[in-house]
Amino acid sequence: MEGRREWKGVAMMISNANASSSSSYLELTSRKSRFVSTLKQSFLALSLDLGGLLAGSIFLLFSNMFSVAPWLIMIYPSIISMRGVIGGFFSGRLSTALHLGTIRPTLLNNTRDFKILIFSVIILTVLSSI
Repeated sequence: MEGRREWKGVAMMISNANASSSSSYLELTSRKSRFVSTLKQSFLALSLDLGGLLAGSIFLLFSNMFSVAPWLIMIYPSIISMRGVIGGFFSGRLSTALHLGTIRPTLLNNTRDFKILIFSVIILTVLSSI
């Protein structure tokens, strides 16, 4: 009788070990899938910043113009900071609208408020680049 109890205890320990190893395996695979997902999103965000490389290349092409008009160097930081102001405006309005529920968290088939927000950001970006 006592031998059966010992074997039951051993069997329970083995089943507990199997359960914990399967849960750790699931945890490991979910971590791996989260890492891959985060890596894809980061790569997408960084690849969209190729516009910054284009702007720097254009700036380099016109760098000889600074010898003719050195005051242009003083304007450049304000032009660059305007990009941050527009981004701050967009993120603030977008997060507030999402919180209030006036727009949906989708790119397509969204509300009129979302379209107005996107249009205003595009107009501000174009106007600040002139």
